[in-house]
Amino acid sequence: MSSPPRPTDDERPRRAARGRSALGAGDRSDPRRLLIVSAIIWAIATAHGNHATASKGRTGVLVSLGAAVLAGAGVTWMNWLLNLGQQL
Repeated sequence: MSSPPRPTDDERPRRAARGRSALGAGDRSDPRRLLIVSAIIWAIATAHGNHATASKGRTGVLVSLGAAVLAGAGVTWMNWLLNLGQQL
């Protein structure tokens, strides 16, 4: 009896690498989820007086907002450059 054929790279399911953060690897890949989870952690930790965890939640919120601003600015800048190139 022969073994079944092995799946090719295109047929294998994609799995995110496991991270060591409290939010997990899947949360780091989705900025919206990171923002929501960080805001929830920040609110709950602040309400319970856990200042170290509240600081980490606040950092997550600020980093995800900064990434969103940079991504939006990058798209705007690229569109401006494309429009400038068409005018030349």
